[in-house]
Amino acid sequence: MHPQEFLSATQEYRAIFQDVEACTEKVGVSPGEWLVLGIVHGRPTHMTGLKQQLLVSLPEVTRLTSRLHGRGLVDIVQSDTDKRSRTVHLSHKGKRILKDISNIRLLKDISKQGGKVE
Repeated sequence: MHPQEFLSATQEYRAIFQDVEACTEKVGVSPGEWLVLGIVHGRPTHMTGLKQQLLVSLPEVTRLTSRLHGRGLVDIVQSDTDKRSRTVHLSHKGKRILKDISNIRLLKDISKQGGKVE
């Protein structure tokens, strides 16, 4: 990759991250927590699956999911057959938070376009 392309990609990533951070902050979740909500929105996911998809340690997944669970945004279900195995499910409140973030991003896009909806 050419240095100018790398710099451009880095600036683009920064802008996207700042946009996500601003949207998630308004509903009281971190970008990492938002990623967890997005992953489990499609289907319940094992903790190890989250670890692999987020590319973080299992203790970090536990920390993120525990915070989300404490706020009622996800449910953590322990396996009946293996007490070490836990699956994370999106709660109704978690679905509302994801919808709120989507609405905030939509409003920001409309605002950037001068109030026009394409």
